[in-house]
Amino acid sequence: MSLRQPTSRSFFLELPTELRLQIYDYALHDTNSITITSAAISGDDPTAPDFIPRTTIPGLPPNHVPLIRSHFDPSLLSIINPITLPQPPDETNSNGSARSSPHAPDILPHPTPLALLQTNKHIYAELTAHIRFRLPHASRGGLALYLTYPHGLLVLKAICPYLLCQARCVYISGYHTLKVQNQPNNSSTSSASTINATGGSSSPATRPRSRLRLRFRLHEPLPPHSHLTTTTAHLALGTLARTLLPPAPTPLFRKLELRVFYPDESAYSSIWGADNSPVVQALRNICGGNIDMEVWRGRRGTGVVLVARPNTAGRVVSTVWRRLGESVEESERFFVCRTCADE
Repeated sequence: MSLRQPTSRSFFLELPTELRLQIYDYALHDTNSITITSAAISGDDPTAPDFIPRTTIPGLPPNHVPLIRSHFDPSLLSIINPITLPQPPDETNSNGSARSSPHAPDILPHPTPLALLQTNKHIYAELTAHIRFRLPHASRGGLALYLTYPHGLLVLKAICPYLLCQARCVYISGYHTLKVQNQPNNSSTSSASTINATGGSSSPATRPRSRLRLRFRLHEPLPPHSHLTTTTAHLALGTLARTLLPPAPTPLFRKLELRVFYPDESAYSSIWGADNSPVVQALRNICGGNIDMEVWRGRRGTGVVLVARPNTAGRVVSTVWRRLGESVEESERFFVCRTCADE
């Protein structure tokens, strides 16, 4: 029986040159976006006395691991359905119970140009010539970074802070809890249910509003971040803003977009008054630029969109107020917005 001999034939190099150049263009464009966040390991119990943290990144929850994707992944930006990772098979004991062990940090994959240049000499020479020809005709350059707040910001600072020097725009989205929200008690829930079911003394015009309030009271509040996570992310956000928008901005950078949701209907005044507010921290550390702000107010909370672009002439701030949708889906769309990639 003969064994199959390895072949040096390259099917990729047998493609027409024009098609290979189009593949290069597609691959080079795909690396312009990187999504950075963290994910919890399902089944982990950080409160267990023998639990071993899976990461040494300051501020990151002990049951989270860094998660980096070399493309735009909107599912990683969701706060309604946060991503979780299954426990590795080698971390299960023989009796089927899970055990805790340190987790290796997520390694940022090679950018596509570097990976292609390491393939072979022919592709190296061909890609080098193509990049040299492509650069003068490229309409844009640099990376589009998509980070979650606060965890993605902490991962960026600990693992790959050098990406900021190559960034064309940075997109940060997440939520900030000003206080721990309490679950509604059973008496108020049952009372509201009785009123909505029987109609009671409410008029037909007020019944939809009552049902709407009930739905949001029953909705599970967002879990608050720990004090260590909030404090560490607060400092990291200030450093990021000063790096991207210094007094003399770099010619590559184009835009910083920050989308922060503040749960609780009464959180509006704390957005501007709390010292640990992400929006306040960003405004303090942006040295100059055109800053456009949108304040979205709704029943479930307040969302703030801050877009800052370099402006060497000074600092200009404008603010508009809008109405945030009442449904969970509309609130979710507030976070997933691919505006950076369209710059």
